[in-house]
Amino acid sequence: MIDQIFGSLWGLLFLVFDICMVLLVLARKREASAALGWSLAVVLLPILGPILFLTFGLTRLPRRLRRKVRHRESFSGRMAPRSAAAPVDERDERWLPLRASLERLEEAPPVDGNAVTLLEQGKAAFVRMFDAVRAAQHHVHIEMYIFRNDRLGRRLLDLLVEKAQAGVEVRLCVDYIGTLARWRLLRKLRKAGGEGAVFLPVWPFGKRFVPNLRNHRKLLVCDGEVAFFGGLNVGEEYLGHRKPGRDWCDLQVEVRGPAVADAQRVFVEDWDFAAGKLLEGPAYFPPSSDAGASCVQMVTGGPDREVNAIREVFLHAFVRARSRLRIASPYVVPDLALRDALATAARSGVEVDLITQSWPPDNFLAELAGSYYFDELLAAGVRIHRYAPGMMHGKLVIADDGLAVLGSANLDNRSLQLNFEVAGLFTSAGDVGAMTERFDSLLSRSEELTPARYEERGRMRRVGEGMARLLAPLL
Repeated sequence: MIDQIFGSLWGLLFLVFDICMVLLVLARKREASAALGWSLAVVLLPILGPILFLTFGLTRLPRRLRRKVRHRESFSGRMAPRSAAAPVDERDERWLPLRASLERLEEAPPVDGNAVTLLEQGKAAFVRMFDAVRAAQHHVHIEMYIFRNDRLGRRLLDLLVEKAQAGVEVRLCVDYIGTLARWRLLRKLRKAGGEGAVFLPVWPFGKRFVPNLRNHRKLLVCDGEVAFFGGLNVGEEYLGHRKPGRDWCDLQVEVRGPAVADAQRVFVEDWDFAAGKLLEGPAYFPPSSDAGASCVQMVTGGPDREVNAIREVFLHAFVRARSRLRIASPYVVPDLALRDALATAARSGVEVDLITQSWPPDNFLAELAGSYYFDELLAAGVRIHRYAPGMMHGKLVIADDGLAVLGSANLDNRSLQLNFEVAGLFTSAGDVGAMTERFDSLLSRSEELTPARYEERGRMRRVGEGMARLLAPLL
């Protein structure tokens, strides 16, 4: 009798707990698909489901992230106002609504007078980045998702230590999850006189345990005069060779001119939040003269904002393209609105080419979840290509010959909802042309995934795709 009572009591408690968890899911998830998926996980996986939702699916802001929201709101008021933007040639009126939208989102304005260099592969890019660090006289600011403790990472750390010992201000901000060797490298840098900070530390069992909100930005600024950003983290694989026969391809840009101040503001805001130190003044924002003829606009995105500006840019590019869309992204798990925009563009006669990584992928779950949606994209006329030599890690969107977007954001929910990202918008003909040439070079080394080949995939893979797409909101 007692066993029956206790058994019934535990059953009742589990039932009440499941009902409460489902109600919490329904209260927190706006999209019906996400609410349904998490509700099924909670019910069908009585212990694992709630743990997964509380760890990865709960969208409430932890205390430190709520402070990040308030910090962003107050940051502009505490910083010196931006210099007046140089006049920008409005040759293509299609992008005026995008600029108006970004202005309402308080993003940096587009500025002329920049010199932009699209860097070829990782090895050449790191040569330019190392040279810029060596030439720095006042400060070196680095923000990275991954900073590995491998040969490349140790070489860069040794250079940073050398600069710090020489009296140059060196600041390194890394992500808590992405950089596993964070304490070791920050301790060595601080011992040499540099400064280090960790973005959004994760404390298990505490109010800050939200591991799915990460800083995915990759940014280097030297002396307020030159900035580098794109897809390059610090690690041996980013040099271009990951494994024998497996190429690693990436995209990175170097910018000199007035837009560097906007890249600097991205670092300064994140540093102020992570380290509690505001950097301002002409030493960090020196007067800038024209360095070239390129127009650049810096755009950021993150979970501290209601509207993600980078996702807004992608939507505008997909909807307003007239003849061709070129997209490169290693992780392709677009949400419903982005999938509809791509499919609508393709059905409207726009040539849509999408390059992604090949098999075996860098992230199996993301690859399987993304593949689940390939059928509707292929049916609409989107051409999907897999980078045959190996891992294609670049993130690039080109709309016609008028707009290019290059940065750290992938075409997935993680980059456009959960991560802190940064990107540059380029509208000058020379820059868009150079990025188009690079895209076409990648395309020539890729294999097209035709609808017929897609249908040939096995039954187990189809099951895996169906299961993985339930985790699409996390990928």
